[in-house]
Amino acid sequence: MAAHAADEETAGAALWEAAKEGNTAEARRLLDAGAPVDWKNAAEDRATAMMKAASAGHKDTVELLLDRGADLGVKDDVSAVVACPARRAAKSVTGRQRPRRR
Repeated sequence: MAAHAADEETAGAALWEAAKEGNTAEARRLLDAGAPVDWKNAAEDRATAMMKAASAGHKDTVELLLDRGADLGVKDDVSAVVACPARRAAKSVTGRQRPRRR
């Protein structure tokens, strides 16, 4: 059980870094390998990869995270209102508020 948690932390942290850099190909690879799309980075006020990618304007990465089910209702530690950072930033970058339905 502890090994799984460590793997999830490592994969989540790697996804967060890829989103921060706008490295969509690496984010896709990590998500395909099972990285948790809504992992929260404790060192960054528990912000998610979606929050980081959207606030940095990485449209392709935001689109990927939306398509993979990123939760726009997730709060970080500094948000007073649910979804403020993720929803507003994602909409400003992509014009979308919700994942596409397949």
